[in-house]
Amino acid sequence: MPSPRFFPILLVSACLLTPLPGSITEDRSAAKAEIIRDIKTEAKAFAMRDYETWQKHWVQTDELRFAHSDAEKLSYIPGWETFNAGVQGEFKRPPSPSGDIPKYNYTITVRGDMAFVEYEFMIGEDPIRTFNVMIREGGVWKFLYMHQTNLNSYTDVEKPTEVAATESAPAE
Repeated sequence: MPSPRFFPILLVSACLLTPLPGSITEDRSAAKAEIIRDIKTEAKAFAMRDYETWQKHWVQTDELRFAHSDAEKLSYIPGWETFNAGVQGEFKRPPSPSGDIPKYNYTITVRGDMAFVEYEFMIGEDPIRTFNVMIREGGVWKFLYMHQTNLNSYTDVEKPTEVAATESAPAE
């Protein structure tokens, strides 16, 4: 029997695969390009320790949720104030030498001004898979929910075999 920690993933997957009633006329390709642009802007701002730019890509309310998990623990941070206070130390560290945190293997589902976004990236030797709920506010896609999973700590999860040279999103 699968571990209980995978049931929420199954539930979210089922919700994403269920068509919504009515047609959505938005140009999803343009929305996906905007989402990737805003994710890259947020990541670069974080890597360069540019707090002013970085914080513009996060929903700054009690609705915000951030989680990080590995096989031993789950860190869960509710609300902007708690999350923002916890991340302040990162902005006191030196900028990343590369000035970037490349993301790859994007999967993006757009529903109006909300998107479900998955991608992978590396922290040192650790592959990280991220699931996000993003909302569009004022023309900017912002993180409302982010869950990062360190894949090296699991033996029963498929790990990425190769980092793509370019960032990509699925075709329409």
